[in-house]
Amino acid sequence: MFLSGDVMVIYADVLIFSNIIIDYLLLLLTAKLFKINYNIIRTIISSILGGISSLYILIESNSVVLDVFIKLGVGIIIILIAFGKRKIIITYIVFLLFSFSLNGLVLFL
Repeated sequence: MFLSGDVMVIYADVLIFSNIIIDYLLLLLTAKLFKINYNIIRTIISSILGGISSLYILIESNSVVLDVFIKLGVGIIIILIAFGKRKIIITYIVFLLFSFSLNGLVLFL
């Protein structure tokens, strides 16, 4: 736990790399569930975008609403890059559910 005056260090390379791996696994899980034929290159590019977008947490923002819209927008772009326009809404919702479930599991552990 951090006390007053302590500084938390976040290494950008670790943040990006871990998010690339997690995004890739979440996209694969989503593709397997919907039996979507996916292109590995597009999935990797999409995961890289997700990893780079994780740097957004380092930007101090005063608008929670703007943060939510940016994160939701990046999620839709990730799904569009990975799978195209096929079943975009349901695919996006399932991707979010997998993401929230993984987050809950990690916080539980």
